[in-house]
Amino acid sequence: MNESPLRGHCCVSTSTRNLWDGLFDGGYRADVVVYADNGGVIFAHANILGMASPILKGLLKQSTGLGRRKSISIRGVPRDAVRVFIHRRN
Repeated sequence: MNESPLRGHCCVSTSTRNLWDGLFDGGYRADVVVYADNGGVIFAHANILGMASPILKGLLKQSTGLGRRKSISIRGVPRDAVRVFIHRRN
């Protein structure tokens, strides 16, 4: 089986990835709040989460929120683990 030489590598510049990370960490225009254990909060985007995961899409459909922002609770998991999971989908 031939694998692409780029598999596992990112074709986006470091400065662009840093910008995306900053937008994610700052919750820019986020419309979802994800609550993790120990009061951990992660901001995310419903459209991206819904496209990335049918389970998250279902949770978002069931969620209620304040104003335009929906919320999801992922209890029993540390904030850092939830952040990595959400960040890879967002």
